[in-house]
Amino acid sequence: MKQKNRIYLLYAAVLTGVIFSTFGKAVSIDRRGLVHAMGIDRDSEGYRVTVQVFKPSGAGSDTAVDISQTNISTVTGRGSTVSEAAAQCRAVSGKELFYGHLQLICLGRDIDLTDPEELFAFALGDKNISPTAQICLAKDKASDIMEAELSTEETSAEALLSTLEVSEEYSRTVKCTLRDMLFAEERGCTAMPVLEMQKAPSVSGEKQKDDKVESVGTAIIKDGAVQDNIISPEDGTAAALLCGKAEKAAITTEYDGKIISCSLEDCKITQRASIENGRLHIMFDMTVTARPELDITPEKNDPMAEQISDELTDRCRLMLEETLGNGEDIFGIIQAIKHRYPKVWLRYRHDPEALLKAVTNDVHVTVKVG
Repeated sequence: MKQKNRIYLLYAAVLTGVIFSTFGKAVSIDRRGLVHAMGIDRDSEGYRVTVQVFKPSGAGSDTAVDISQTNISTVTGRGSTVSEAAAQCRAVSGKELFYGHLQLICLGRDIDLTDPEELFAFALGDKNISPTAQICLAKDKASDIMEAELSTEETSAEALLSTLEVSEEYSRTVKCTLRDMLFAEERGCTAMPVLEMQKAPSVSGEKQKDDKVESVGTAIIKDGAVQDNIISPEDGTAAALLCGKAEKAAITTEYDGKIISCSLEDCKITQRASIENGRLHIMFDMTVTARPELDITPEKNDPMAEQISDELTDRCRLMLEETLGNGEDIFGIIQAIKHRYPKVWLRYRHDPEALLKAVTNDVHVTVKVG
């Protein structure tokens, strides 16, 4: 009897598998489009979405390819919401677009970020999209970045992402992810890198050169609007340090009559809120390791460390003065006050700029030369 029951269960399992395989929506690989990057712009219909879809027949695939062909195709859709525009991309492409490989979302300069949850609803509703997908701002149109003719040796999305990652790794811009944007409304301000596309000139009789996309600084988003002031790559080190997003950087200082360049590594920061003399005070404590490009004697380590510390401290103080003076808190100061002194935050919750003006701040940088 037990043996018969096992046989019946086996038949039932096989039958169930047949039923599900018959009625399921299996999509063949040639009917699936892998989206690597997305651009979002405003237009007369609401939103214009441009997606980069990987082409297996182009350069960079695992199959035999024609390296003279680009490895991506771009598809454009329009709609009253980003989700609707993305759905139109699917209809236009004739493929089932898969966003599990989405690495980059580029936003047009005129995009409205007052409601990030609505803007990125398409991502929140897709469990395949990673919250660590990078976000950047186009200096003009996001579609220009998506449609740039880049090197055929790698996918355009990888080339764009590499440009961002190098500038972020060396603290020339401040990294921004989808997760950061979803918390932007609560924080009031956030920062993201800016990309600019430069079209390659067309010369008759010569091989068409690749377009150029470069990172040109960091934009500040305040109350959903892009601010006019862009933090230059040169000032990006101070911004990245204060935001706690600096991996490494470089600094040039004059010491003992010589101009010496140092790489900065092991950058760490802690932020402390306190009340001093009846006023709120925020202290930024930083530690970095400086590695000079030239060998110096051990007795010069401490004097050089002090000089680099003074240089970084001055840069960070100037950055705080400029941004906080404009009411732009990209460093999480208000959040720190909210967690440490909730009653004070409640008093100023409708006027965050007044709260920032009521707070004093300072920076302490400890440098180890090694």
